Amino acid sequence: MTGSKKGFSLVEIMVVLVIITSLAVISGPALSSLAKGQDITQAGALLEQTMNQARQIAITENRRIEVRFFQYDSPEIPGVDEEYRSMRIVALQDNGEAIPVSKILNLPKSIVINQSSELSPLISEVSRTKTYDGSDDPIDTLPVIGQPAETKYITFRSDGSTDLDPSGGESGKWFLTLHDNESDSTTGTAPDNWVTIQVEPLIGTVTVHRP
Repeated sequence: MTGSKKGFSLVEIMVVLVIITSLAVISGPALSSLAKGQDITQAGALLEQTMNQARQIAITENRRIEVRFFQYDSPEIPGVDEEYRSMRIVALQDNGEAIPVSKILNLPKSIVINQSSELSPLISEVSRTKTYDGSDDPIDTLPVIGQPAETKYITFRSDGSTDLDPSGGESGKWFLTLHDNESDSTTGTAPDNWVTIQVEPLIGTVTVHRP
């Protein structure tokens, strides 16, 4: 005897849709938080790698190497203004000419460098500042055409040390903090998720800290 096949009723389909929608609403914030955490991890690894690479090049090639951090508006991220979001390794010739060693390295779009003295003295207390508009310094042409970009920079010497004050400035240490761009980058209060890169000025080594 052949049994008849029974399909889903409209009520059953509606119940399934309600369950799926509820699960999506519940899991949405968790997935968003996970994605931001992955971006922060990626950004921290990129910054650590960049700093270590700059130091190694300075030692290997016996020359001064700069790491430049760029601050600018990004039209790709409306409402988020004047953030430090890119970096580049630059070699300095004896005559002062700057030669690019790396391309401009961009942090994930959701991540910025904090600018406060509490979380990023390496940015806030370092007075070495340059402004580029892409015309007078073509090696620092940024993805944002026609937008001026301010940069803070540190220099690694040929012995691996930096040009940072050995006393560590007001905070006693040199470091900067990365976090998501939804958190205020000018405040000294750390968000829930962040990564800090600390530089030892006398030997140039880099340490990564996470909550």
